[in-house]
Amino acid sequence: MAVKITKKDLYSLIDEVVIPFEKYILNDEAFSKYIQDEIKRASHNMAIAKLAIKLLYNDVDAAKKLFIKGSETHKELQITTEEMRKYLSIFFNLFSEWYQEHIKTDKFHKELMDKFSKMFADTYSYEKEDDFLMFESEEIDEAIETMHYKDEKKISAVEYASYEEILDDDLNSIIDLKDEFEHILNMHEQLDSHYLEVFIKELSTLANIMFATLEFRDVGYGLNNFIVELKNLDIDSLDDTTKELAYTLLSQMNEDIQKWIESVFIAQDALDIHYVDASFLANISQFSIMLEQESSSEDESDDDFLF
Repeated sequence: MAVKITKKDLYSLIDEVVIPFEKYILNDEAFSKYIQDEIKRASHNMAIAKLAIKLLYNDVDAAKKLFIKGSETHKELQITTEEMRKYLSIFFNLFSEWYQEHIKTDKFHKELMDKFSKMFADTYSYEKEDDFLMFESEEIDEAIETMHYKDEKKISAVEYASYEEILDDDLNSIIDLKDEFEHILNMHEQLDSHYLEVFIKELSTLANIMFATLEFRDVGYGLNNFIVELKNLDIDSLDDTTKELAYTLLSQMNEDIQKWIESVFIAQDALDIHYVDASFLANISQFSIMLEQESSSEDESDDDFLF
């Protein structure tokens, strides 16, 4: 019997696995040197999100393809086998912990660990294939504990406003964008070239303002990369089903943006200014995966930097 995956599950996966893992490796002295470049960091972030989503949907073959392509980069960067054991073990332990808590089954977990542990051992020429992924390790447990999102780490909208990080003119532009995004949603009931044109225009304004801040710089960079993907999108090449799904995903992002602007910058009642980061990344990842499936060219994906 197939496991039902909800939108809430998807956002939770990004919020509790992907984003914490990315923050962890950025602060890890040994690994962070490999992804200090912003382009590599954004690519890495998107790749991890795609991998987690594919694992969530039990698309093990696609997940393997992503990793095999990424492992070529690992070898070029001369990341050691022990380093890869550590990072892969952290990710899969964190994913496993989340999966069992939210999906409430360990069947997939057991099968997954066996398949991937053997594949990793073969890729990195590790003799003990069943032991490549480390469990019941104090080092791994300590790393995962640092990734559990605590309330005291959250920044409220009121607190963020006191930083005065965003210039008044930019703040007014953000507030005006709420009406612009609402207008786009009200005026378009399907995906067409005009919808895409005006959506890209307003999203670019938001992304550029976010990129100029410290707190939302990564969000801004991720949105700018997504905009490049949207500009390269050939709507006429999409079939009706894909076009409808694309419209749904963009509309979800549109609604998220409106709610976020209202909660963080207008009403300032958000307890966590980053509460929507997960939904942004989830929708962007889904959109990218959808286009890969449409073109049937996953092997030619640019996501060559996994873990």
